[in-house]
Amino acid sequence: MKRACVAIAAFSVALAAAPSAGAATRQATDREARVRFTLDGRVLTARLLRDAPRRVRRQLFGETIKAVCGTSFNFDRAVKVRDRRRWPDGRRAVRFRFSRDISGRAKWCLLEHPRGGDVAYANFGP
Repeated sequence: MKRACVAIAAFSVALAAAPSAGAATRQATDREARVRFTLDGRVLTARLLRDAPRRVRRQLFGETIKAVCGTSFNFDRAVKVRDRRRWPDGRRAVRFRFSRDISGRAKWCLLEHPRGGDVAYANFGP
């Protein structure tokens, strides 16, 4: 009986540690804004590249930015996930944590300025 309990506990720990079946890592870059998007499971990392234009840095630094990722280019039908957080002054990378993992199906991600308008946008390849 004790062995069975230990085996069940070990199996439960293994299941909890295993990555979800739909998890994937996707990466794309907005070449104009010089922002790299990396979607890894539920976490989107947005990183300003070294030569990001001053205009882009001004739109991000110190602002509350919304990150959105979607599963289809038909924006009305796409499954979308959103998170909002402040981009600290001078920080090159910020992580956004979504409520669910769409990384296996994600087609695009964007960063939106609080007063409206996209700061950076990228499509993920096939």
